[in-house]
Amino acid sequence: MPTAVVFESIDESLAEIAIDSLERFWQGVWEASPWEPSAVLSRPDETTPIGSSVQIVAKLGAPPAEILKATRAAIRDNAALRNRASSGMDEDIGCLLESTADYLSKLVGTSMGAHVILVTSKANAKFPISQKIYSALAPPWQCFHVFCLAPSPPPGASAAAARRDSWRRLVTATNGNHCRLAADVDASDRNRTIDQLLAAHFPPYKAALHCGHLAGEIALSPNPRLNPLLPHLR
Repeated sequence: MPTAVVFESIDESLAEIAIDSLERFWQGVWEASPWEPSAVLSRPDETTPIGSSVQIVAKLGAPPAEILKATRAAIRDNAALRNRASSGMDEDIGCLLESTADYLSKLVGTSMGAHVILVTSKANAKFPISQKIYSALAPPWQCFHVFCLAPSPPPGASAAAARRDSWRRLVTATNGNHCRLAADVDASDRNRTIDQLLAAHFPPYKAALHCGHLAGEIALSPNPRLNPLLPHLR
């Protein structure tokens, strides 16, 4: 399954944490599936064509070195842009997610499926999750994950507030994961969170190929068990 990482609203103080976490994530993806097509997208800046809701930093299928370079650049650019923006500025994340899903569907269709990973410093989404967004990210074609760099909620935070968290509701609806990678989380815990996501959604597929009395190990990429059109392999 193709993987698109989308960057939005990252605190400048958290840029290095985001870079470390995403580098670990990409390395894990490529170790499991060396030929998995990947892309890096971001919210629009002054260089993005007028009318576009997403900036393509690295096109789907870009080589790993380009993906890593684009990841670092997108994180730092987003952090600098957020630092310059007014504190009341609220980007249209809904349009960003819709455009990302549209970009993936145009390139790979809906038969393969894709992972959409949003990286943000916002504790939760303050925009209404429309049916259009749910449809764009709906399983089995899309699996939506959030890498949240916001600090932990204060002790005693109400359960009602947690239920209103649009990130978690959208992740639950699309069979994804909510990964907290905040500065107040120990580095080993952040790494463990990334590793758990990789194990759950990006497992390698290894098998044995037999031909008469001969046999040999093989690895398939993308993992056929994750293809929604092959339920008999699950």
